Amino acid sequence: MFDPDTVGAGELGEGADCPGDAVRMRRPSSGVACTVVNGEVLIEAGEHTGALPGRLLRSSAYQG
Repeated sequence: MFDPDTVGAGELGEGADCPGDAVRMRRPSSGVACTVVNGEVLIEAGEHTGALPGRLLRSSAYQG
């Protein structure tokens, strides 16, 4: 859920939260109140709620 008048990208920065403390570039969002997945709040006020309502989707070869 977001406010279209305030949604945007934050400052570009680095995060060392990958395996082996590898550094990745990240740009946090602003103006996003929460993220809802399958009817459950996943992220609220920038913090993960601990909910894991999604499931892993694996790609498959085209069966045309």
